Amino acid sequence: MDFARRKAPLLLALAALAAICCATASAKPKTPPTIGQLDGTIWMAKAKGTGYYLPGGQEKIKEAIGFELTQVDPDVLRLDPDDPVSPSLYGVYYEDSGVLAMGWLEDDELATIGYCGYVVFSGKSGKWKATGELIEYDADSAGEAAVFAFKAKQIVPK
Repeated sequence: MDFARRKAPLLLALAALAAICCATASAKPKTPPTIGQLDGTIWMAKAKGTGYYLPGGQEKIKEAIGFELTQVDPDVLRLDPDDPVSPSLYGVYYEDSGVLAMGWLEDDELATIGYCGYVVFSGKSGKWKATGELIEYDADSAGEAAVFAFKAKQIVPK
């Protein structure tokens, strides 16, 4: 498979993400948290979507995903899934809109494995909520692309 054909799905996904983030940012949440308020928070998400197998076929996917957020720079958050197989995702957090735009590429030259997504935060301190989408693309090992929509709630330690 030539370079352009392998990179096309990821480039299309990134263009779609940019359009979604811009549209979402204009629908500003009432009370987005600051990046400092998100640092160290733990979340539980319910995700559902569709997995598309590159050789053909698809399946519906429904799962629970836990994750933790860590501030690594003044405007960058790292999302660490509780699944040891999934990579950490880094993204820029836009405090004015409450949008975290994130992504990860294992091989940025061939784009064989990658993640791209966004999260929109809202709510009150201790009861933050999040909604978003994540696109996963794995042309090497799994030969699939998956699109998930999710809703998450902050887990407050007792």
